Amino acid sequence: MVSFVAQCQMWLAEDQSVMSYLMDNRHMNKASIASSGIGFFPYKAQFTPTSNDPKELHKMRGRIIIPIRSEFGQLVGIAGRVPDPKEKGWLNTSFTKSAHLYGFDAARKHIFEKNKVYLFEGYFDRIIMAQHGLDNSSAVMGTNLGLRRIGMIARYCTRVCVCFDTDSNKAGFLGCLKTLADMYSVGIGRQPSPWEVTMIRLPVGEDPDDFVFKNGLDAFFALEEEIPQVKLETAEKAHEALKWQLKELRQQKETN
Repeated sequence: MVSFVAQCQMWLAEDQSVMSYLMDNRHMNKASIASSGIGFFPYKAQFTPTSNDPKELHKMRGRIIIPIRSEFGQLVGIAGRVPDPKEKGWLNTSFTKSAHLYGFDAARKHIFEKNKVYLFEGYFDRIIMAQHGLDNSSAVMGTNLGLRRIGMIARYCTRVCVCFDTDSNKAGFLGCLKTLADMYSVGIGRQPSPWEVTMIRLPVGEDPDDFVFKNGLDAFFALEEEIPQVKLETAEKAHEALKWQLKELRQQKETN
């Protein structure tokens, strides 16, 4: 799998159309593309998988390739998507997603130093936010954080800011509810709660990477807000507090 990723990086460098998509449509610079290990697997490329490569590699043809690494930098999987703004679906090789956070291997030092992590949904969100200087950020690769990854975060910090999709018709908001409730449940029985949790609500329809590209990081930080009754001891109380957020988001959508 390591050799496959390296080869895809070389194929990407030779494909100006895919590079243009990443730089013009996704607002990445060459340094971010290189540091993230992004590649491309052309349809007609000659590549023979080894016995150690994931069986799903053949499905990655025609897709941008992003390597997924463990907390300590080991290559554990690959994600791929078609370089088309209209296509939003990702295809992953088999790996235990609930055990890993995208970009955490590069971010963990900064998370520890700042005692804070910013959590996003997707790969591109994390890449662009790091490009703009938010190096203590990571991506959940979806919307369900889960207790295992909360335990990983707890080894590095106690302050968490969650920024998922704010469209209440999508899974992002419900995932935010579940994520924050899970975090508070870890703190049951501890006084006070070990977590300091905030949320960033972007305008409806905005992605974090697009918002920061257009408005800058300071405007992004200005949207950070505390969750009501942030020092909570139970998951039930966390759900109650976040139901308030759901009502607010729906009202915001109706007025836009």
